[in-house]
Amino acid sequence: MTKIKFICTLLLFISTQGIAQNDDFPVSRKVKGKVRSIDQTETTYTRGLVTADGWELEPTIGENGEEIEEFSFRTIELYDKQGRLVEYHHLQPDGTLFVRNCYEYKGKETEEEVIAKYNQEGTLVSREVRENRRPGYKQLVTYNNRGERIATTEHKLEKNTVRVTSTNQRGQIVYSRESVYKEGLLQRSKSTQPREDISEISEFTYNEMGDIKEHIYTYAEGREQYTTRTFHTYEYDKQGNWIKRTSLMEKAEVPCDIAERVIKYY
Repeated sequence: MTKIKFICTLLLFISTQGIAQNDDFPVSRKVKGKVRSIDQTETTYTRGLVTADGWELEPTIGENGEEIEEFSFRTIELYDKQGRLVEYHHLQPDGTLFVRNCYEYKGKETEEEVIAKYNQEGTLVSREVRENRRPGYKQLVTYNNRGERIATTEHKLEKNTVRVTSTNQRGQIVYSRESVYKEGLLQRSKSTQPREDISEISEFTYNEMGDIKEHIYTYAEGREQYTTRTFHTYEYDKQGNWIKRTSLMEKAEVPCDIAERVIKYY
């Protein structure tokens, strides 16, 4: 594993951590008020970052060998009046659509959730069906655009711990995660990808608004291991939702990530 690969993995986790938490039981998408849409622009900086172990991380290298010191992307989330996510758009830096997800819900208690994922050409890439019919158990099945099952993910809730296991079409375990919650907030998460010999551990503390204040992240691949400590500060709107997040890694002089959101309400 290279330092470049590590930084890309870490910053992707920073930018997607809100969505990732939504896969588990205790945490719903954490927005306050009757939100209509969230338009978020995020800029990631890849120079001057240092791990908690004192390693200086190298900047990302582009396709033509050039150093990429920063890159931006934009996401748009659309909600219905019940507070449920109905569309998610991921746009490239030039504004072109990269991914579009559409969500459908069935049953009074959202017993089934269907997510259709489309690429930039508008072609269906995959469908995910989440079933929530049994207390403490959730199943997610992923199908390709031909309707063939390609992966199954199970979520099992035991007290404040959620255990997640993903298997491929052959029934082989490709991913597992154990997440511990307290009062609905993720405290610690450990995930493994046994076929790739990769493991990740995240630990979180929160501010008075319930947003992540500090994130300790450990990435291990084979015998190599790196740890980072990232601090987040926020600016909020009148509803109590954050509209700007600045992320700073320990021992770094410049932010590693800045995200700004425009939130519209019903």
